[in-house]
Amino acid sequence: MRFGRRVALAGAGAGAAGLSTWAAMTNPFTAGANAVSALSLFLVVSAAGLRWRRARTAPALRSGTGMEPWWPWAAFFLVVVAWELTCLFLGPRVDHPTLSSLYNSAARLRPVRGACFFAWLCLGAALVRT
Repeated sequence: MRFGRRVALAGAGAGAAGLSTWAAMTNPFTAGANAVSALSLFLVVSAAGLRWRRARTAPALRSGTGMEPWWPWAAFFLVVVAWELTCLFLGPRVDHPTLSSLYNSAARLRPVRGACFFAWLCLGAALVRT
């Protein structure tokens, strides 16, 4: 890996850690929480725009595999939708919690909220790379 790429990755990691710390210190649905989410979204979309602009050609599919690079995301999306629908129709959230209710229970602790925000940023970065 080139030195410049390492520095960029270290900077992105430090920035993501800083944003995650800021997010952990905010209360949900406040102006501060909205600001850190909007800033993070802006940065990820900007990075995606720069990356796609630098690409001279459209990304090629992986030849010979028969699988497009988006299939893991589609599978993940289907699993999440199946989980949410199953929990919705099976009964009370106490017995069958949705992902949002699990997150709300865990995110009461600021370190968990920060870790979840960091994971959200990593997911966004992974989407930009594909």
